[in-house]
Amino acid sequence: MSTKLQATQRYHGTCDQVRQMLTDPQFVAFRAERTGAIRSNSEVTVASDGIETVTSSRTLPADVPNYATRFIGETLTVDETQVWPAATGDGSCTVSVHVQFSAPITFSGRMFLRPDGDECVIDIEGEFKAGIPLIGGKVEELAKAQTERYLAKEQRLGVTWLTEHP
Repeated sequence: MSTKLQATQRYHGTCDQVRQMLTDPQFVAFRAERTGAIRSNSEVTVASDGIETVTSSRTLPADVPNYATRFIGETLTVDETQVWPAATGDGSCTVSVHVQFSAPITFSGRMFLRPDGDECVIDIEGEFKAGIPLIGGKVEELAKAQTERYLAKEQRLGVTWLTEHP
């Protein structure tokens, strides 16, 4: 079983500006801090062919219902890898995303960056898979809801960042 996620973010600016923000180690650290991370670290590497890999690890308080605490614990570690292809002329690209949680759940998906007038739109899609018998679907739905809140907050932080770091 798996649970699908679809979300959209919109940023005023070019896709090149949004890409630069999302692959900036300072923004990655800022985002982790502002989204409640107790601990975080991140790294951005650029290969000779222009492919950028953003890896981050965040430890967050596990804000989960009682039924999930026994599987997740008091904190949740989120290890995320984003692989950004070499930039294109208009900044559009497809980014692969993989997230491994300290709980028995993963997320695999893609982010599609595309220009839309004077904005950059990011369409996010993927799926959560939990390896928990009987309540796996509930845990996937919980992860989806928390990720949707996280993505909304990330967008607000990104809008602020782009305004303050033109």
